[in-house]
Amino acid sequence: GYRTALGEPACAYLTATYLQVGDWRFGVFDGSHFSVSHRLGMTSMIYRTDGTIHPGPRTSHNTWTFPEREALLGSKEGCETSPLFA
Repeated sequence: GYRTALGEPACAYLTATYLQVGDWRFGVFDGSHFSVSHRLGMTSMIYRTDGTIHPGPRTSHNTWTFPEREALLGSKEGCETSPLFA
């Protein structure tokens, strides 16, 4: 709960192109699309600059296709211990 120390965050970091929290990435896919994507290849939501939203699941606009980047803030520690990173 909120009265118990949660410890240091694990696998939560910001790069120049995306924010990763666990197995999820949030990022600008291109000049017109922002997406919420899962590590297993599915995109759950796409937001367009024209204000429209496009729900998933779908495989397009997945930020996991981006190259791995340096963490500017946060920590990559714990990412490799996730059961999905086997």
